[in-house]
Amino acid sequence: MLGSAIEKLTLPDIQALVENGVVEGRQLELKRDHYGRNDDARREFAADVSSFANSSGGYIVIGVAEERGIAT
Repeated sequence: MLGSAIEKLTLPDIQALVENGVVEGRQLELKRDHYGRNDDARREFAADVSSFANSSGGYIVIGVAEERGIAT
């Protein structure tokens, strides 16, 4: 989906998510803000990570907003 190994991603790769209107799915979770430090935020982070760990993996991209599942 992102077309690169995570360590090789660049800002233009991330910007392309928005420009192309990429949709969240089984391998992509978009978060405008970081998860936070309270218990609810920790549970949400753990749920997102475990869902990827229990499937075929994926990316959590923090700093990209979404609207109805589409990168904005």
